[in-house]
Amino acid sequence: MDKDLEKYYSETFGMLSTQGWAYLLEDFQKIKESVNTMSGVTNVEELYFRKGQLDIIELILNRKKTCEQVYEELKDEQIL
Repeated sequence: MDKDLEKYYSETFGMLSTQGWAYLLEDFQKIKESVNTMSGVTNVEELYFRKGQLDIIELILNRKKTCEQVYEELKDEQIL
């Protein structure tokens, strides 16, 4: 694996294993619960805005899993 890419994943996994990241995930889970409702949505624009919020929250909540999957795929490609 390219040295820069290896460093990227090393630094990313380091960040994702910190207590600060765990706190951030807790906060985003609470935010997700508060916006994951149709309450207050009165038009299509608000609906799409809410969908966008949830998409970004899910991206953050799933970041570690996504990075792990891609990293494993990259490592598997090198073995072949």
